[in-house]
Amino acid sequence: MRIHKLTTTQHRSGGRNNQGVITVFHRGGGNSKLYRIIDFKRSLFDVPAVVVRLESVSLSNSRIALVCYKNGMLSYILAPSHLSPGDVICSGPSAELSVGNALPMGSIPVGTIIHNIELKPGRGGQLVRAAGTYARMVRRTKGDIVIRLQNSGKLYSLSTQSMATIGMISEHHNVPLRKAGESRWRNRRPVVRGVAMNPIDHPHGGGEGKSKGGRHPVTP
Repeated sequence: MRIHKLTTTQHRSGGRNNQGVITVFHRGGGNSKLYRIIDFKRSLFDVPAVVVRLESVSLSNSRIALVCYKNGMLSYILAPSHLSPGDVICSGPSAELSVGNALPMGSIPVGTIIHNIELKPGRGGQLVRAAGTYARMVRRTKGDIVIRLQNSGKLYSLSTQSMATIGMISEHHNVPLRKAGESRWRNRRPVVRGVAMNPIDHPHGGGEGKSKGGRHPVTP
């Protein structure tokens, strides 16, 4: 069921720039999609919320959770692994160290797995938002927290007031395409190789036998 105040329309360019010229090929069509407005800030402190349901949406490779706060407010958050409908989550310095809770990093012990991390306090989570990713707090210095990203191993030194959420973001399961039309549903038009065309149709086109055009690869 759609929550109208938590969704908005998504503009698509069809691969065209501001002058209407195609600059990215093989895009167009597709089903219309609604973007769920996700709360990356988690700024409603000390108000418990119940997880209503988990959703998989086309515009995000990670699952999201619809939560209902005690004051009746509804919100979408990134869904970490092992979060289930009916679980109670909370945010703030006094929140427990459990999956789905958001705390300032000064209140999180070293070695904890976290996601949805703020680069600057109050800006909202910008790091570690993709499916199956997480970061780990590796050490605490004077006024700063050092975290390590799971995929790249890159280190970040962040403020103790920056918010982060406990746990790893839920995995994304790839669904195979069953027919060519499913690519069309996903805004992807068919791709024909240039070497399979005639010289008049593409710079890579050849003659009989579909030989190469004898030049470096170029766009149409």
